[in-house]
Amino acid sequence: MCVFNQIKTLAIVATSVVALSTSAMANEMISNNTSGVVQGSIYQSVGEDSKAVIEVGSISAEAAMNNRAFGHVGGNIEQQTGSFEENNKFTAQVGSIRARFADNNRADGWVDGDIRQMAYGSDVTMDARVGSIDAGSGNFAVAFDNEAFGVVEGEIYQEAGARSKVSARIGAMGPAK
Repeated sequence: MCVFNQIKTLAIVATSVVALSTSAMANEMISNNTSGVVQGSIYQSVGEDSKAVIEVGSISAEAAMNNRAFGHVGGNIEQQTGSFEENNKFTAQVGSIRARFADNNRADGWVDGDIRQMAYGSDVTMDARVGSIDAGSGNFAVAFDNEAFGVVEGEIYQEAGARSKVSARIGAMGPAK
């Protein structure tokens, strides 16, 4: 299965769940390729208790074997919420793979601009993944023979309030968090 999307510039404003996805999701992903290209920038703005998800050329599965994920964003990625709104979750995945079991996969991600995730309230979760492989969680974590490559040509800026979790993985591999 191959997914290929081209978007010049995308702006999304919402008050609940926002998702932009050019990705593949299933319980088991075996021998698949997914590609996603956004030629411009992606902007998401949400209200309180919201979830904003961007997935460009990414794979999410329980088990991922012999897959290739490629994602490219030609501009910036920006996810934000208004002043002091709480309990938001921001996820930006470009050319990344997330699975509890990962074997013989390749993830390539590239962002030409900046990644900016801003939420000034508390209890916020922010994840930025570019060309990364997150494998395993809890007591079950298996990953071998994987390759990850990620580039962000601009800046990564993440700002959140109290009791928040912020992470960025670029060309990285590690356990899912």
